[in-house]
Amino acid sequence: MSRFLLGIILMIVVTILLCSQTNLYTNRNVIVKRMYRCTRLREVMFVLGCLNDVIQNDIFVSAQQTSKMSRKEQKQSTKPRPLVLNVRWFAPFLSGGGYSSEALSYVVELEKHINVAVVQHGDSVNAQFVEGLPSAVKETLQRAMYTRFPPRSTIDICHSEPGAWSVPTPMYPTSTCPSQDRLYAVGRTMFETDRLPDGWSRRLKAMDEVWVPSAFHEKIFHDAGVARENIHVIPEAVDTKIFDPSKASPHRLLAKDKRFKFLSVFKWETRKGWDILIEAFLSQFPARDNKAVLYIKTMHY
Repeated sequence: MSRFLLGIILMIVVTILLCSQTNLYTNRNVIVKRMYRCTRLREVMFVLGCLNDVIQNDIFVSAQQTSKMSRKEQKQSTKPRPLVLNVRWFAPFLSGGGYSSEALSYVVELEKHINVAVVQHGDSVNAQFVEGLPSAVKETLQRAMYTRFPPRSTIDICHSEPGAWSVPTPMYPTSTCPSQDRLYAVGRTMFETDRLPDGWSRRLKAMDEVWVPSAFHEKIFHDAGVARENIHVIPEAVDTKIFDPSKASPHRLLAKDKRFKFLSVFKWETRKGWDILIEAFLSQFPARDNKAVLYIKTMHY
């Protein structure tokens, strides 16, 4: 049996012992399921990093949440520390999807310039997605997964839909964001409609500030009751080394098509409004006219 496998088994045994001896906020069955998903990752560093996140965020932090010590008592018992700002980014890095790709775009570049730690958050691990990541992205994630900061020194960025935020509790099992020991809490999120889902406004107001990708989101978040001064428009990141028009040429099939071309990229679900999109397109560009074509890039989840 390899040392790696023995190490995994030892870590799991230690985790089970911790679970059995500790009062936890997170359900033990949920912790076991997360650990199992970690073991499905094929690369050693990702497996260990993922398991480490479970121990740090689902056991130690969970146990802290059950403590009866008040915030005031915690502050009184904490000695003053030098102010050192670090970024701890919580996002579905290992899951795939929109939040995942956006978070990866930010972190891959920011990690070159500032202190960044990453924590899997908001969704389950997708081993197939992780396996397909570029090697440079994997290396960045592996470094950041093992980065740890002292208490009361971090800006916690919760990059997910607000139901995953611990303000005070998440609506479904996930890692704890923002953490109890952060200095500052930022929520990065978005929604496609002209109003927010029930419960979002309260969660957004619990954060120190909220980042949105566009002025459209700034308006609907403000209309929902979030203070304008707490909302900041941070555009989505673009990797210009990949998305460079000078390095690309039209697909040969598209190049031959002289019609006006529309492209829509989205997850195939009712919430994305694919039925409205198709209906609107056909109403303006009837098939008999053959003047335009709509290309849809999607994936069934």
